[in-house]
Amino acid sequence: MPRLALVSAVVASLLLPACARKVVARSTPASVVGRYDTKVTRVEGNCPLGTQDEATEVTIGSSPGVVELRHGGTTYGGLLQQDGSFQLQERTVTVGGVDYHLTIAGQFRESLLDARVTIAWGLTPACRVVVKWYGARSAR
Repeated sequence: MPRLALVSAVVASLLLPACARKVVARSTPASVVGRYDTKVTRVEGNCPLGTQDEATEVTIGSSPGVVELRHGGTTYGGLLQQDGSFQLQERTVTVGGVDYHLTIAGQFRESLLDARVTIAWGLTPACRVVVKWYGARSAR
C-alpha cells in the first residue's frame, strides 16, 4: 500500500469514530416522555394576556410517532419528528365564553422542551399573542 494511502486510511479510522459519536440520537415518543418544569414567557402580542409558569406532562399518543403535551389542563397532540421537532394540532379552548385558538410548534433537545405557542382570539381586530414554553425535564 502506498504511504499516502496508508496515512489516509489511518486518519480516516481515527476521525470517523469521532464524527460518528456526534450523530444526534433519533427522537421517539418514549425518549421525550416526562414532566417538564415549564417557564412561560410572552414573546410578542397585540393584546393583554397574562402568563403563568406550569409543568408540562409529555406522554405517548395513541398513534405511532405521536406525542401528547398536557399543559394548563389541556392536552395537545401531534407527530414527533426524528430530529425532536413537533407541530401539534391546533386546539380551541373556550374560557369565559371566549374561544382561544392555540397552535404549538417546538423542539425537544436532550432533556429540554422549547416551544412557541400562538394564541389568537376575538373577531375585529383579532388578538394574537405568542408565548415561549421552555423547561427542563424533571421526571420521567
